[in-house]
Parts: sequence; C-alpha cells; structure tokens
Amino acid sequence: MLNGFEKKDYKRIELMVRGKKRAYWVVDKVVEIEGIGKVKLVISRKSFEKDPRYYFSTDAHLTAYEVLDIYENRWNIETAHKGGKSKTRFQGLSDEI
Repeated sequence: MLNGFEKKDYKRIELMVRGKKRAYWVVDKVVEIEGIGKVKLVISRKSFEKDPRYYFSTDAHLTAYEVLDIYENRWNIETAHKGGKSKTRFQGLSDEI
C-alpha cells in the first residue's frame, strides 16, 4: 500500500514542463476537508521509490493532469516573482504604500 492506495491505483501521465516532457504516477480523489468542503486531492510520484507530493484544488472537478499542469505553470510564475524581488529589492515596498 502506498498512502492508502495500491500501486495499481496510480496512473501514468505526461506533462510538458518548461519545455521538457515529464512523467508522473498519480492518483486522485475528491475528499472533504472540514471548513473548506470538497477538494481534489492529487498524490504524485516521479517514481515509486521517491516520496510522494500532495496537491489540493478547491475545484474538485479538475483532473489530476489539470491540477499538476496548473501547479507546474504557476511554479514558473512564483519563482520569477521571487527572483525579481530579490534582484530589485522590492520586497516590503508594497507594505509602505
């Protein structure tokens, strides 16, 4: 058993991430979180020997592919913002406005 799921429950998906094709083993399920409601839980592994990563989406209708695709694209934006802030020293500036 892997995180309450059997290896056969995982499916292989491929995404284009920063210009490269990447494969993931994923399992997804709609779960209820108290105070939030129904969410999509996606458990992703690059291989079964590595630790899993967990993703949640409040849009429970999204597929595992869509959740990971959004996360991977969003990650590029987050790292670009972080890099831009550290190079230009803009962090904290919005607090003064």
